[in-house]
Amino acid sequence: MYNNKLYELFNMLNESEKRNLKKWVRSPFANQKTEIILLFDFLLSRKAYSLTTLNRYKVWSFVFPDEKFEDTKFRLLCSQSLKTLENLLLYLFQQKKSIEQKLALSEIYQEKQLKNTAASYLTEVEDKLKEKAQSNGELFLEQYHFQLAKFKFDGTEARDQSTNLESILHHLNDFYFFEFLKHACSIISHQNVSNQTYIIPQFDNVINYLENDKEQLKPSIFIYYNALLSLKNPTEIRHFDNLKKGLKTYATHFNNNELKDLHLIAINFCIKSLNSGNKERLNDLFEFYQSALQLNLFVEHNELSRFTFRNIISCALQLNEYVWIEAFIEKYAPFLNEKYRQNQVNFNLARLYFAKGLFEKTTPILLQEDFGDPLLNLAAKTMLVKIYFELKEWAILDATLDSFSVFLNRQKQLAYHRLNYKNFIHFMKKMVRLNHDKLNLKKLEADIIATNPLTEKKWLLNAITDLKN
Repeated sequence: MYNNKLYELFNMLNESEKRNLKKWVRSPFANQKTEIILLFDFLLSRKAYSLTTLNRYKVWSFVFPDEKFEDTKFRLLCSQSLKTLENLLLYLFQQKKSIEQKLALSEIYQEKQLKNTAASYLTEVEDKLKEKAQSNGELFLEQYHFQLAKFKFDGTEARDQSTNLESILHHLNDFYFFEFLKHACSIISHQNVSNQTYIIPQFDNVINYLENDKEQLKPSIFIYYNALLSLKNPTEIRHFDNLKKGLKTYATHFNNNELKDLHLIAINFCIKSLNSGNKERLNDLFEFYQSALQLNLFVEHNELSRFTFRNIISCALQLNEYVWIEAFIEKYAPFLNEKYRQNQVNFNLARLYFAKGLFEKTTPILLQEDFGDPLLNLAAKTMLVKIYFELKEWAILDATLDSFSVFLNRQKQLAYHRLNYKNFIHFMKKMVRLNHDKLNLKKLEADIIATNPLTEKKWLLNAITDLKN
């Protein structure tokens, strides 16, 4: 039973859902089978779950103590129990949708010819919609359903009066445009990182319509409109500026998933701009990372991606935000997956100490044998090389470059990275050998400029400048 669908779902229940389950299976309306109650009693009574504690024969003995095990009957019991649990979760899910419930109740009261009560539920819905902070697809759809329910109700009361048909279409339009833009952003974002090509139906027609009507657009639609165009036309900075300004002002209009997607669009825009040589976007990138952290958009299921952790620190290092980085590592390290946590903390502390010139703190961390990731190990060895160069420890530097070459030759799977680091080692060895030979250093400088891939090109050129002085 440990590996079946019933246990998989049961295992994901929180404590509140488990308490509700105990009540649910005992409700005659939800369940009339004693064996289903016993099965869930068995699951709820276990202190730990394993192949041993959830052995199907143990479960069977608990539910049917006087019967011989029957596989078919046991499977049927699990299937019926799963359906019962699913019905509970559906019920709890629907309980969260108060707008839908009240609209449904209004319709029920209308069918029962109880018009006053039906009208009171519509009024409640109208008040709740006004209270909502979010102004997204979910709200626009609820407003559409409310206006539709209102039209049906009013239509039965006074057919000769003006109607709200125009409002129905306005809210339907808002819903359509919001969802269209949101999903178009997802499509283009996916295209940018994959080989997939998508056709977006009516794309030009929708964009042209919104362009002509942009002064009248709801703020959330205008923000997604600019997010989409910043993806589509990354050289037109006005769309990014509108996105940035809009998110600062109207963040409350979106749910967390939408906010995360919009922040990632802005972050990726900044990274692309930086990679193209536009350093103006560095501060914007840092601001979006800070905003996403403040809104708790990056921590999912109590975990922060190690890649996001490292990328945020990389951005902050370029801005010399050393105090901020220390606080960030202390606050967010506990959210890293335990498997990677210590290596990530050590590696990024080493980067911080290196940036601050605290080589005496950096070196012991970098001499750690393995950071659990070939790319981190390569970056760590690169930092060591730079430290020994800065300290003019030529003998140690020479030995470090040799061990670096041996390590690199073992990393057969890292084709592009191997070439990049081979170039780095090659130029470092030449630079150390030439030392203060200005004429040959000048030629080496030209070779470095002409060589790709070489991610440490800027550092190497600065190092040559120091040697020539």
